[in-house]
Amino acid sequence: MYLIILVVILIIFTLTHVYNKVLRRCKIDKIYEKSVMVTGCDSGLGLEMAKHLHELGFITIATCLNPQSNGYQTLNLLGDRCKVFLMDITNETQLKKTVSEVKHFLRQIGINSLYGLVNNAGVMVNAEFDWLTSSQIKSQIDVNYCGPIILTKLLLEDIINSQGRLVYVTSLISNVPFPLCTTYCSTKSGLSMFAEGLQAELSRFGVKIILLQPGDFTKLTDIVPATLKASDVMWNSFDERKKELYGDYFHKYYANMNSSRGMISFKSYTDSSLFIDIEEALISINPRPVMVQSFLWYHVLIKTISYLPRSWRINLSQLIQYVTRRGLIKMD
Repeated sequence: MYLIILVVILIIFTLTHVYNKVLRRCKIDKIYEKSVMVTGCDSGLGLEMAKHLHELGFITIATCLNPQSNGYQTLNLLGDRCKVFLMDITNETQLKKTVSEVKHFLRQIGINSLYGLVNNAGVMVNAEFDWLTSSQIKSQIDVNYCGPIILTKLLLEDIINSQGRLVYVTSLISNVPFPLCTTYCSTKSGLSMFAEGLQAELSRFGVKIILLQPGDFTKLTDIVPATLKASDVMWNSFDERKKELYGDYFHKYYANMNSSRGMISFKSYTDSSLFIDIEEALISINPRPVMVQSFLWYHVLIKTISYLPRSWRINLSQLIQYVTRRGLIKMD
C-alpha cells in the first residue's frame, strides 16, 4: 500500500516537473510591443541587462542616478527604443515624477501599460555593523529595500493591467547571515520576503514575480572601489576609542579586500547565466520563481548553510569572522 502511494507521488512529481519545463520553453509573443523598466543602470548588472533587453527587442526604459555615468552615456546612444531617465530611488518625489514621465512616454508611442519592472538598483558596503555610519546604514535600507517597494507600488496598476512581470535582483548571500555585510544581507533578505508575499497576492491577476540572486560579480562592478571609498568615511567618523579598538584589523581588512578583489568572481557577464535568466524571467510563459547567477559550488555551499539550524549558522559566521580577523592580524 505504502509503495503504491510512493509510486503515485513520484509519478505526480515527475509529470509536474516535465510540464513546468515544457511551459518554461514556451515564450510570450510580440516582444517588440512590450516595455520593460530597469533601475540602477549606471553600471554593472543593470547596464548589461538594459542593453540585452534592448537587443532582444523590448522597449527598454533605463534609470540612472548619474548623468556622467557610463551607463547613462551608453544607453542614450541606443536609439528611440531605449529611453533613459535620471532617478534617485531613495527620493519618493523623484520616483513619482519619473513614473509620470515614463507613463507619458509610453502613451506617446502607443503603449498602454508597462509590462516589466526589473528592480536592480542596489548598494553594498562591506563592513562590520559597528563601523558603518548612520547614513551608510540608511542608504542601504533605502536603496535596497524601501526604494524598490515604493517604485513597485507606483507601477503596480500597470503591471496588473498588462499581466506583467516584477523582477527583483537580490543576492545569493541574502539567504545566510554573512558577517561584514549584515545590513546588506538583511535588506536583500527583506526584499525577497516581500516579493514572495506579493506573489501570493498578485497571482490571481496573472502577474509573475521572479527573484534573481547574483553570486560574485566583484570584478565586473564598482562594489570594491565604492566600499574602499566608504571605508575612509567610516574611519573619519570613529572616535579615539573605536580607532584603538578596531585600528589594525580595520585597515588590514580593506587592504586585503583590494588585493584579493574578486577571487571567486565571474570574469565576464557571459560566463554567468545572467542573460539567460533575465530572458526567462520576462519572456517565458512559466519562469522559475528564483534564479541564481553563481558558480555551482558556491551556490551549493550557500544553500547548504541556509538549511543549517540557526545556532549552527551563527557559529559558522562567527568562525568565518574569527578566521578572517586572526589571519589579517597575523599579516606582516
